[in-house]
Amino acid sequence: MKSLNKVLDILEVFLTLNDAEIRLSELAKMSNLNKATVYHIVSVLVERGYLAQMERRGKYSLGTKFLGYSAAIKRKSKIRDIALPHLLALNKSIKEAVAVFSWDGEKVMFVDEVHSRPLKITPEPGAHIPLYCSSVGKLALANMTPKDVEKYFNKTELTPQTRNTITDINVLKKQIRVAAKENLAFDDEEMYAKTRSIAGGIRDAGEELVGFIHVLGPTRRLTRSIVKKIAPEIKHCAMEISLDMGYGRK
Repeated sequence: MKSLNKVLDILEVFLTLNDAEIRLSELAKMSNLNKATVYHIVSVLVERGYLAQMERRGKYSLGTKFLGYSAAIKRKSKIRDIALPHLLALNKSIKEAVAVFSWDGEKVMFVDEVHSRPLKITPEPGAHIPLYCSSVGKLALANMTPKDVEKYFNKTELTPQTRNTITDINVLKKQIRVAAKENLAFDDEEMYAKTRSIAGGIRDAGEELVGFIHVLGPTRRLTRSIVKKIAPEIKHCAMEISLDMGYGRK
């Protein structure tokens, strides 16, 4: 924890600078750390892209890795603002919790939710969602290349979250193929017991998958027949958000 605090102390110095660049000695002074410690930390940060050093023994500046974080934050904010009116309308129609999630090509993250009857399992904003046992995750996998899907399954332990969690890769791959065709995916008590969910994909002007509309409810209300009935509404809602994101405008 002490090491992590030192890294953050160094990075936070850049938030106070009038100039975009700073020498190692100044960085050590402003972070209240010794020069050797700072040198060790910034060397790793430069290697990982969080800091940049244009010349050997030169000044340090923030690296391009932070541009990716900035873009992700802007993307999440845009999706939320555009999706909110659609979430409200869908929630009014189906009377179940409706959420929006973002997708950055690697992680599914909860952004915001509209509900009439709160659920105790609502994730925290920014929470990461497992792919193999969630409707949004299956839809994310459906939009990956076959090579990336194989890579995901090779490195991921399919740990049962409930007694309904699917751990058979062949069964999951079949569901992923259907999700890719329909732009819809389902979770039948696979992530949380006694709950079902449905997800529809949101695309941007570049036709890239950037997020999901997600409906979650208890099985006593969200029966399989109800899921089948409201699925077209969810698919339509996802398309309406996509159109507002610029999808189809070329």
